[in-house]
Amino acid sequence: MNVELEQYILRSDEIVQNIELDRSTADELNVEHDAMIRLLSNVLEHLMENKKYINMQRINTADTIDDKFIKSLHPHVTTSDHIERAVDGVLYWVTDISQFLIKIGATYLRGNIGNIYTKHMINDNVVNLVKCRAGNQCKNVWAMRRCKFFHDPLELKQLLSSKAITHAFYTEQVSAPKNFINTSWLYDPYGTKNKKYNHIRSIGTRSTALGDINAIKSMGAISTVFDIEDFKYQVMHDILLLLLLERS
Repeated sequence: MNVELEQYILRSDEIVQNIELDRSTADELNVEHDAMIRLLSNVLEHLMENKKYINMQRINTADTIDDKFIKSLHPHVTTSDHIERAVDGVLYWVTDISQFLIKIGATYLRGNIGNIYTKHMINDNVVNLVKCRAGNQCKNVWAMRRCKFFHDPLELKQLLSSKAITHAFYTEQVSAPKNFINTSWLYDPYGTKNKKYNHIRSIGTRSTALGDINAIKSMGAISTVFDIEDFKYQVMHDILLLLLLERS
């Protein structure tokens, strides 16, 4: 432990001992103790701000992971531009939407390996955590300005086809993956969801899965209560990470 920090601890213990010996000194010594806390709190806050920057730099080093990942999977990944022709169980790289794809029966999983942020890491530079509610009506997209919210490449492709956006803007927008907040992997039954976290799984345990689904259905269409699309992106993120781990 740093010598200076040890001195703070020793002085704090001394203050406690002095107050035990003479309680009349409590007010005076409390002022000194509070000053120590404020100083150390400022130091800790500064360190945490620097930690945010360090974490962001660590995340930014993964920007080219898709290219490296495609090469590591070759020849196990098939390149295609035709989602509708996908065969069950085959891993595809869909070039025009910059996403991986796996078809399982009637379910299509699309996505990439995204970044996972804690609430302390989120700032104005963090994008694509949540899907844009405006979709293709987004004013930023129509003005060809970068939107901080996630836009589904398949939806953006419709705007590209109608020439509402340029190919350069489309490519820039779809090149950034769907990102996540770490609480997206937490499970909490639907009825006791913590309001502090908007992205906690309300379904996920075997023993209550059917009951959880019925509870969601009772509140309306599943797609409006439970973000299935975001869940799919999480699943694809995990599948790709697993493949990356097994080939490392």
